[in-house]
Amino acid sequence: MDDFQPVLDALIGLCCRTSISADALWDGGWLLRQLLPYCETEFNTYHLQSLKDSFTKRCNQLVEEQRGSCPDLLIQVLCDEWRKCKRAIEASSPRKEPKSILFPTKKSSFDAGETMYERVKVFVLLHQLQICSSGRPLPDQPPILPPADFAEISRAKSAGLYVIGPKLCTELHVG
Repeated sequence: MDDFQPVLDALIGLCCRTSISADALWDGGWLLRQLLPYCETEFNTYHLQSLKDSFTKRCNQLVEEQRGSCPDLLIQVLCDEWRKCKRAIEASSPRKEPKSILFPTKKSSFDAGETMYERVKVFVLLHQLQICSSGRPLPDQPPILPPADFAEISRAKSAGLYVIGPKLCTELHVG
């Protein structure tokens, strides 16, 4: 069915855009997820490579966030958003009314935390779309690999910290 090709091209293009809100991308991702089972023959290597390239850019943004002002929240936000996105793109209907999708409310805050949430939401969506497009089921938890900087992890453990944050009532050894 060649009828899906223009829609598929447009949805892949939408999901790879950087100048659009994470909520709008999630809505486009939901629609793409709904179409994937019906347009397997039209979904080609160009689409897969576009998603992969966009995902790589978002990975780099998350690395920047890790060095930013809220790195201790990043893993928790990632896990929370993973579950929310999984529910959203596997749902039988979109999350919002069509009017709110076409005319989203504008946010005027430039808060660093808001930027992190936006970046995480887009990263999670693109990661889940890659998994879905390869025909695999979405895991309940994000497949988080350990950070590459093992020296930093070792320093954190010797200071009494855990990788995802300090344990409550833990005395920190910084000297």
